[in-house]
Amino acid sequence: MRWLALVFVLLLAACGASTDTTTPDEPAPVATTSPEPSPTTSPALPSATATTPIELAAVFLAVVEEAVDGTELAEFVDEDPESVLAIGQAFCELRDSGLTDEEVLTTYLEAVGSQQDLTEVDAAFAGVVFGAAEATLCPTT
Repeated sequence: MRWLALVFVLLLAACGASTDTTTPDEPAPVATTSPEPSPTTSPALPSATATTPIELAAVFLAVVEEAVDGTELAEFVDEDPESVLAIGQAFCELRDSGLTDEEVLTTYLEAVGSQQDLTEVDAAFAGVVFGAAEATLCPTT
């Protein structure tokens, strides 16, 4: 059951990851017009325009809040944003230490599991926070 939760978390984290499909010899495509966002498309993350740590933290928390809106996790994010931010920063530090995404999530889930029984909600929360941190907080290299 534990591996199933890990797979679920990795899938959630992958939803927040972006990939670059251009090759070094191929110029990136340039948009000539800005299409109006439709109700089914998400706008680009504003983290590209955030320049201060406070702005990055605000974008990160907004992404997490949007992801957990309407779930039992929404109350935790609203009541303790500092802890959510600290978890996101810990994910970035673990990733920057050379761990793979799977190792980062496993390390976090093992730490949580040593303090309480893990639930699917814990795994989902880890995936949401890790994906949001990857998209907003973690420096790109």
